[in-house]
Amino acid sequence: MNISTADKVRIGLHSMPRPDVDIVAYQAVTNTVAWVECKSYLDSTGVQMSAFDGSNPKFAKRFRVFTDPTFREVVTDALVRQMVEERLARPKPKAEYWLVAGKIAGSSQDAVAAHFEANGWTLRDRGWVTAALQEVAGDGYEDDVVTMAAKLLRP
Repeated sequence: MNISTADKVRIGLHSMPRPDVDIVAYQAVTNTVAWVECKSYLDSTGVQMSAFDGSNPKFAKRFRVFTDPTFREVVTDALVRQMVEERLARPKPKAEYWLVAGKIAGSSQDAVAAHFEANGWTLRDRGWVTAALQEVAGDGYEDDVVTMAAKLLRP
């Protein structure tokens, strides 16, 4: 999606290329657009609360949609405007913000979950991913890589 030069100045990222949104989901029944950020962090300590509480500004930049209200507002407005203009969403959809994290640091799990709940955001962690894959694994045969991988991982 494109944002204007004025919007880039407003969010303090004058030379920023197009904003990066990992996944955009739309639910027509509720007219809801979900901005989904995906972070694996499988080979690290995981997502930490320091990314959200202001104690690690460098880490916070990776989660700008959750840590910078002006960025969130400007980019959400552009995203929604584009979706409506392209008839991918009805006018005036509600916006939701999700984080799907493959790994959350053990010491941060409760704090991150509480932070997301307090802000009305959705957090999906490794347990959710595992449960969703197990559910897919129980379905019938599909010639699909994700389904096959889920079936191989089934206990």
